[in-house]
Amino acid sequence: MARMVTIEKAVEQTPGITFHELYTGLRSGKYPGFRAGGPRGRWIVDLDMLEARIKELMEQNVKVEGSQEVIQYGKLRKIQG
Repeated sequence: MARMVTIEKAVEQTPGITFHELYTGLRSGKYPGFRAGGPRGRWIVDLDMLEARIKELMEQNVKVEGSQEVIQYGKLRKIQG
């Protein structure tokens, strides 16, 4: 069952996210949500979808060893090209 709440309640129930981050993320499409009541309406957020999106973003930040070259700053390295 969907847990639909306002942006204020979503911030209270989702640890680690601020009002500003969630609001700007909703406006840019980073987080799922919609405005009820037209362009000046209230933001409505499905908590299950929000938590799934945050988990997806966290997994993207995890770096898998061997998938990318690790850049060590301050050391000489070969430039390919």
